[in-house]
Amino acid sequence: MSIEKYNAKLSKIRDKLKNYTYQIVFFLVFSFFILFIINPTLKTAFKIRKKLHDLEKLDSTYEKIISNIIDVQTNLEETRSDLYVISDAMPDKPKINEVIRDVKTTADRFNLKILKMEINKIDLKESKASNMESFDIEVQVSGKFADMVAFLNKINEQRRLKLVDTVLVDKVQKLSTSSASIQMTVDISSFYM
Repeated sequence: MSIEKYNAKLSKIRDKLKNYTYQIVFFLVFSFFILFIINPTLKTAFKIRKKLHDLEKLDSTYEKIISNIIDVQTNLEETRSDLYVISDAMPDKPKINEVIRDVKTTADRFNLKILKMEINKIDLKESKASNMESFDIEVQVSGKFADMVAFLNKINEQRRLKLVDTVLVDKVQKLSTSSASIQMTVDISSFYM
């Protein structure tokens, strides 16, 4: 073989070796680029996409809550003028004198004689809890049966929330006339916050 042919072959092998070297170096640089630059970027992109999806869900939940708050606020604005009725029905303090006055006035209105009035089970200490509290009044009246029925109906119709727990009716006169007087004992519960 001649030296020229040998040099030409050697030059071809060097060119191929040079090309393979460039390709190997390119593959190594490309692999490094993929592993250390593109891979973390893709992971970050997927994390951001997941966070975006979670934030969209949270935004939707917040929109529903805000919508509900707006509805409640609208209802409150519409009923604001009627809120005094609730505070009259269930005041923040017992206001026993008002309940006694209501019962006495109603009994007088229907010509019933109050024989006895007792206040039972009341705690006048101010409690921090916003629970509904109650106290009981036992009222014993005498009069006509029709007047007593009207008395009970009027007690139930009053603005202050009162609950008639028990009613005991006793006959006083032995004669059964239209004007026979009877006695009635009524347990009334009144509520406050």
